[in-house]
Amino acid sequence: MSQDVILGIDPGTGTTAWAILDAKTGSLEGYSKINPKRTSENTEKIIDISMSLKYVIRSLSEKDFRIAHSAIEDQFVKANASSGLLLSRLTGAIAMAIFEETGTIPHFVNQSSGKAAVGINPQQYKDSSYNKRRKEMQEDMVRNCRQLFAIPDDYELQHDEAAAMAIAHSLYLGLQEV
Repeated sequence: MSQDVILGIDPGTGTTAWAILDAKTGSLEGYSKINPKRTSENTEKIIDISMSLKYVIRSLSEKDFRIAHSAIEDQFVKANASSGLLLSRLTGAIAMAIFEETGTIPHFVNQSSGKAAVGINPQQYKDSSYNKRRKEMQEDMVRNCRQLFAIPDDYELQHDEAAAMAIAHSLYLGLQEV
């Protein structure tokens, strides 16, 4: 019998991270990331990430995990319009990959909800520069995810993987309220 899980995705053209949580208990079942070749053109990166995610989903299915729900971090792009357009294309490709492999329609979760789900309040980081605030929030998210999901210190955990966990956890909490 398959175990129902929630798939959380933190999309990015440099790194796309994913995490799965048990849909009943919210416990962490696995996480990793997809890193396309840095020298690839943007379209190649999107295709690489999409195809790699399909492979991940199939592999999870072979291990008796059934993706019952999925959540993709809704992107907020501060940089420029072309970055926003590129991330929109990537997010669309990820959503299609999930739908094609699972038959489910992914939810979109904004960054604030994901951060709040793991105890991060962006308002407490107001007194520093943008880059310093961002780094502090990332470090706190990693620390909070380590505690929340009982991840040992000797296991590698980077901020993008923690963000994927936060997105999945946000959806998990939302599903508990229904």
